[in-house]
Amino acid sequence: NKATDEHVLLPPNASNSPRIFLMGLSCADTYCVIVGSYLNTAGIFEGFVDTFSGTSWSSQQSPAPADASQTVGINLFTVACDSAGSCAAGGADEVGTVGSQFILTSSGGSHWAAYDAPTPGSGPNRSPTPLLSACAAAGCAMAGQYGAAAQYTDLLAPIDAGAQAIRPRSPDSGTVQVASIACANSGVCAAVGTLPTNNRNIPQEGLLITGTTNGGWRSATAPLPSDAASNQDATLVSAACDAAGNCYAVGSYIGAAGTEAIMESYQP
Repeated sequence: NKATDEHVLLPPNASNSPRIFLMGLSCADTYCVIVGSYLNTAGIFEGFVDTFSGTSWSSQQSPAPADASQTVGINLFTVACDSAGSCAAGGADEVGTVGSQFILTSSGGSHWAAYDAPTPGSGPNRSPTPLLSACAAAGCAMAGQYGAAAQYTDLLAPIDAGAQAIRPRSPDSGTVQVASIACANSGVCAAVGTLPTNNRNIPQEGLLITGTTNGGWRSATAPLPSDAASNQDATLVSAACDAAGNCYAVGSYIGAAGTEAIMESYQP
C-alpha cells in the first residue's frame, strides 16, 4: 500500500488563483465525494463537488436554489453519503449571515439537485446553515447554525421528503451547540455537543440529542460519573453509530482527577 497525492479538480470557470477551501469528504461503497468552494474568474466564490469513481476524479460546479445570490458567492460546508450511494450536502450563499441556505441531494454522487433548507417553526424567519451531516441507508440528517450570528444556536434538520427543520431546545432552554452527528442504517441518529449556559448556573454541560432520520428528536444532558465536579465543564465532541443501531459519544468532564475522558452510549 502507498499514499499518493494529486491536485483537486475544479470546474472550468475557476480562477488562476482559485483560493480553494475543502470542507467535506464522504465515501460510499464505490465512490467518494469532496465538497468545498473556489474563486471563479469573476472573483466570486462558487461551490464545487468532486467525485471519485474508483479510478478517476470529476468536478462540477454546485447547483443552488433559484433564490440564491449570484453575486455574494456559494459555499459548501458538509457532505455525507450512505452505502447505497445517496448523498446529502449543505451550503449557503453567505457565511454566518442571513442568506439562502440550501441542501444538495444526489443518488450516485454525480447528478445533484438543490433546494432551500427547511425553516424551523419558531425563531427568525430564515433557514439554517447546514454545517454537519450524516447518512445511513434509511436517510440523512443535518445539524447547523440557526439564529443571529451572536447566538451560535444549532439545530437538527432531518433530510427526507417533506421534513421540517427542528430546533432542539436544551433541557434548560439554553443555547445548543452541536459538534457531531451520526446515523445507523436503521435510521437511528445521535447528535452531541455542549450546553454553554443554562438556568442552573452550571458552566457547561454535555448534550445528547437522539432521534431518527424521520424526526422524533429529543434532547437531554449527558449523564456523568459520580465523581463529576460541580463545575463539571462537560462536553461531547464526537458521535458514531454501529450496525445494530446503538450510538456512542466521547468527550470530557472535570472529575476527581481533573479533566477526564468519558464515553456515552445510547441504545434505542
